[in-house]
Order: sequence, then C-alpha cells, then structure tokens
Amino acid sequence: MQKLIRKYGLIIIYLFYILLRVPCNSLKFVHNNKSYILNKNRELIDNSLFLNNYSNNIILLKKNKKIKKNRHNILGYFKNGVNVSYVPVHSNNIKSYLKSNNNGPLKFIKQNEYTQSTEDVKRNVKMYAQEDMQHNKNIYDVAILGCGVGGHFAAINAMERNLKVLIFAGSEKAIGGTCVNVGCIPSKALLYATNKYRELKNLSKVYNYGIYSNMFLGKNGTNKDGGNKDGNDRIYSNQSVADSIQIDIEKLKEYTSSVVNKLRNGITSGLKGSRFIKNSEPVHVKYEEGYIIDKNTIKSKQTGDIYKVRNIIIATGSTPNIPENVELDKRTVFTSNEAVNLEGFKEYMSIIGMGIIGLEFADIYTALGSEITFFEYSPEFLSMLDKDVSKYYEKVFLKNKPIDYYLDTKVKYIKAAKNNKPVTIGYIENFNKNKIRNNGIDNKQKEQEKKDKEKEQEEKQEVKEKFVDSCLVATGRRPLTENLGLEELQVKLNRGYVQVNEQLRVIKENKQTNTSASSDTSSTEENVYDNIFCIGDANGKQMLAHTASHQALKVIDLIEKKEKNKINDAATNYLNQSIIYRNIPSVCYTNPELAFVGYSQKEAEQIFGVENISADISYYKSNSKIVSENNISIHPDINNMYNKRQYNTIDNTQGMLKIIYNKNTKQLLGCVIVGNYASILIHQAVLAINAKLTVYDLTYMVHSHPTVSEVYDNVFKNVAKVRTH
Repeated sequence: MQKLIRKYGLIIIYLFYILLRVPCNSLKFVHNNKSYILNKNRELIDNSLFLNNYSNNIILLKKNKKIKKNRHNILGYFKNGVNVSYVPVHSNNIKSYLKSNNNGPLKFIKQNEYTQSTEDVKRNVKMYAQEDMQHNKNIYDVAILGCGVGGHFAAINAMERNLKVLIFAGSEKAIGGTCVNVGCIPSKALLYATNKYRELKNLSKVYNYGIYSNMFLGKNGTNKDGGNKDGNDRIYSNQSVADSIQIDIEKLKEYTSSVVNKLRNGITSGLKGSRFIKNSEPVHVKYEEGYIIDKNTIKSKQTGDIYKVRNIIIATGSTPNIPENVELDKRTVFTSNEAVNLEGFKEYMSIIGMGIIGLEFADIYTALGSEITFFEYSPEFLSMLDKDVSKYYEKVFLKNKPIDYYLDTKVKYIKAAKNNKPVTIGYIENFNKNKIRNNGIDNKQKEQEKKDKEKEQEEKQEVKEKFVDSCLVATGRRPLTENLGLEELQVKLNRGYVQVNEQLRVIKENKQTNTSASSDTSSTEENVYDNIFCIGDANGKQMLAHTASHQALKVIDLIEKKEKNKINDAATNYLNQSIIYRNIPSVCYTNPELAFVGYSQKEAEQIFGVENISADISYYKSNSKIVSENNISIHPDINNMYNKRQYNTIDNTQGMLKIIYNKNTKQLLGCVIVGNYASILIHQAVLAINAKLTVYDLTYMVHSHPTVSEVYDNVFKNVAKVRTH
C-alpha cells in the first residue's frame, strides 16, 4: 500500500490540482428547494462557490462530476451542522430571478480564493456566510395583514412550524379583530347576561320546583298586601322579588369589556412564544397597517419601513355594510360595532335586516325591555332555511317577544334623531312583488330596460315612515380590502372580495382580450400568486370566524410544504382536499338557539332530485331530559309588567331537530336544530356529514340517557323504524 502511495502520490496530487483549476461548462445553485441554470454570461461566476444560507446550506456549484468526489475534502473547512451539497438545477436568467424575488446580491468565492490555502478558504467562507445569514434575518417566511381570528391563528401556527412570522395588527386594540372586539365575543357576553336577566324577571315560575321567597309573605304565609289565600301567594311573592330586580347597564358594559380584554390579552400572550416546539422565534407584531408593494415586499403605512417576505396572507376581515341614504350618527343610527357597547339602547327601536346579527341583538334588546320593529328586504324570513324550520323558529322566537316585523320591504332612507325629533325610517312595503322577472334574458339592453321599468314602478309606490328612538343597521358586511396595494398587483376582486383558488391563493386579474377565452381561470397556476393567500371575510367564501381559522390552518400547511418541503402529520390526508363550506356549521345564539349544517331539504332536492331526498323531525317536548327540567307552567294571570303577560318568557321545551338524508343510500346530508343547546348538538351532525355516515350507522350509536342529545337518537331510529318509546 505504501509503495502504491509513493508511486502514484504525485500523480494523484497533480490530478486533484488540475480538477480544481479546470473551467466548468456551467454553474448551479439552489433557492427555496428549487434548482436553476445560470444565465449564458458566466464570466463572473465560472469556477465559483455560491453561498446560499436560506436553509443553512452551502452548495458547491460545479458541473464536473469528478469535483463531486473532492467535496469531502472541502467539508472539513466548514463547521459541523453546515451542509455541503452538489445538486442538479434547471432554469435560466438567475440574476433577474434573484432580483425579482428580492434575495439580494449573489455571493461568490472565486476558485483562486480557495485553492491558495486552507486558511483562505475558511476566512472567505466565514465572511460570505455571515453576510448571507444577516441578509436572511431580514426576510420573513410569512407576513400577515390583519390580526383577527384568521390572522392570529395563522401567526401562532406558523410560529409552531418554526417559520419566521410578521403580523400587522393595526393597533393594540385591534388584536383579535372584529370577532373579539366588536363581534362574536362581546355579543355572546351580552346574550348570556341579558338572558339571565330575562330568567330572573320571570321568577314566578320557579315555584313549580317548590322554590319561593318569603320576602313578600306575611307571618301566616299569605301575601303581605293581604292577597288571596288560594295557594298563589308564594308565586306572587316570587314575582314581587322579580319586579325588584334591575339591571345596571354601565356594569353590564364593564363586564363585556372585561371579557374582551381578557381574550385580547390571551391572544397577545400567545403570539410571544411557541407551545409545542423549542427555540421558535416569537411572532413579530407591528401595531401598524401594511401595504403590499410587490409579492415579496410590504411597507408600513405609518412608518414607511420596508419588510421583505416570502409569503403574504391577507386577513383584513370585514366591516359593517352601510346602504345609501342612511344617516349614521353612531348614537341613534348605528351598526353592530356600536351595538356591542349598547350605544343606542332605547325603549322603541328598529333593526334593518333580519339576519343572524339582527336577530341576536333583537334578543339582547328585548331582554333589556325594548320593543323592536324589523325591516327585511327579502320576502322570506331566513330564506336559507326550509320553510317548516323558519316558520317554527318564527313561532318560538319572534312570536313570544315584543317584536314586530316587515318582510319584502325596502328601506328608502334613515334619518338620525336630532332637534328633538325621533329617528325617521322611510320604507316601501311589498317591494319585491313588483319586480319584473328576468325570463332568462341576458341582453344588456333588455336588462337595462328592465331596471328602468322597476325604478319607474318604485317611484310610484307609497313611501311610508316609521318613527323610533334608535335604529340598528344590520345589513350585512363588506370586505376591508381597500388601500392594501391589491390594484397594483392586479388582484382579481369581486365587489371588494379577493378572489382565491381552492388552495386560497390569490387570483390575478384576467387581462385576456380574447373574448372566446375561458373566464374560469381559478384552476390554472399561471394566473395565481403562488405566495400570496387570502383568508376569512376578505375572500367572502364564508363569513364566519371559525371558517377563517380553518382557512388559516390550511394556508400554513401549504406554506410549510412550500418552504420546508414538509407536511404536518395531521394535514397529510387533507392538504390537497378542497374545503367544503357547506359542511361548516352556522349558529345563531338567540334564545332559543338556531344551528344548521349541510344541505337544506330544498337544496338537496334541487341537486339530487326530489324523489331521492327525505327528511325527518324530532321535537324537544318528547325528550326525557328536557321534560325533567322544564315540566312547568307559566302563570299569565300574574301581574308581570316585564313580560307583558306572554311576552319575554323562556320556554326551554320549545325545540326541534330536522335531518335531511339520501333516501336510497341513507347518507346524512344536512341537519338543522332550533332550541337550547343547538350550538353544541350541531357538531354531532357536523362529524357525521363530514365522515359521510348513514342514518343507519347513527341509529346504532348509543346516546347516554337521559340527555338532550337523544333528540338525534329519536330521529335516527325513527328513520330506521326502531321504536324508542
């Protein structure tokens, strides 16, 4: 062996020297786990090392395969933990690519620098690596515009994937977005508190359980005022206690604010550190608003600071939609933003819009003693539901509260209260009945003629006026997507909503001039930004807080795969699946509650055919747990001014559950629940629908007895012709 070394040693050394000096045909580099060919002009970069520290990799850029053998000699020049790799690459014009992606200048070590001496190699590698590492520190893996439910959920999960995260929150009080500050959370706090008040104001009924107060009873157990002796004295005494109970509105506001502050502080704390991994960098929170300069650059509107990013998530949410001719003073005419602070709370109120927001605030206001008048544009109440469900909810919610309502009504104007005059609402009844049907005509001229005729008829209709103390405008929400830089990026918008593909990547505006070209561009890769996403209300897919957080999780899974070539274990089966928005539940938190998921019966019949769809209903009144807790009677003869005899009572026996299923396969397709606990019960149907279970599968699922969940058991067994009682 020693003889061979002595004989061929000089030859091996000489060959090694030649290999290091030989010119290469081309050089290669790796960027973001993709490979590229260098541009044709190779004078500056021939025979070089390119230092790419984005993944702590230093890559030898040599095409000559013999050099690959010698890389092990060079490995000794680097510290442990730094990978030296030799990779194939495919692309062109590398300089322009790096420039367009804001990755800074190329860093090279010339061949003569590493062939002179080992110390030269060490010194140069260290110098260039430090420069690249410093450049890399200024680049964020993910930048998020908006810190609502979707934005903050994306931020904390990106942090848990060890991604470098930047989030523009707007201000400290904006942490949590609409949901936490002026939406879901404060409204639920108000609903809970005001329904407790409603229960206490109907205290007479608790004598059904044997509970009574002796505060208003004499020594002989009769009413102190000398009331009758027929056994109702204790009921009167209970109601006298109820009459003495009042509500402190300012204290209620204080309670609601404390809930909001607690949750907001919890979100702020959660952004500061990871829970599941060690050494993760906390989320960088900027209490500023961001403006997108290009696909990899965001500018602060307040400071003008520039931030380089690899991925952008638009999560700017929405704001109340205000129709034209509405005079908004935020005191007597206001939106849900002010309503959660009980601004405008008066005795006689009006609410424009009978959607979920309007219904929830009607519950709050009537519990506090207001009388409500609704104005709804649609000719149907809760038109997204089947008529049997909406009629039932109308009976158990609207009919037992001091609520009046106008359907098929257009509000022409709203004037705020001023100069000792009340709020004035101008409206037209039976508005949609006078609309002209389209009859399938797509001609623009005919369509314009139709609109002109409708406008002419509208001007002839009588405008009536309603006078109230205050008015809540609850006519939906619109996206907050203005002044974000989307126009410069040529992002496709529809009524302000950012258009996205199934992976929630932002779609570019279609600039094709060929009218015969397909207008459906959502499926092509060329017309989407591969690194810009939009989640939550801003994309308009489904304007629910829990939908925003679900979309956020999907986007972070996609970004992790893109940046780290890694898929979270839990996301393996779901990453490439489309979100089925129909299978995400919606809830209205009134008393009684309303919850629904999947198809309504009318939707299912339209899609699958009337002959293939069936439905069944179970009622709360036959449920053992409900009867055990609520087998009581109301006493309308009691002088209870709060509930105006039959108004404003709480009857927990009112409730129904309806399922929709395929008559042939028995697969569960939809579910709707009216009644208390609906917001909890609906998730059994959510699981079953997403798992594509049949009614027969669910028939043999055991429910504990007695529980409210047995309303499911009853309806499933009814379909399977199995008796429960």
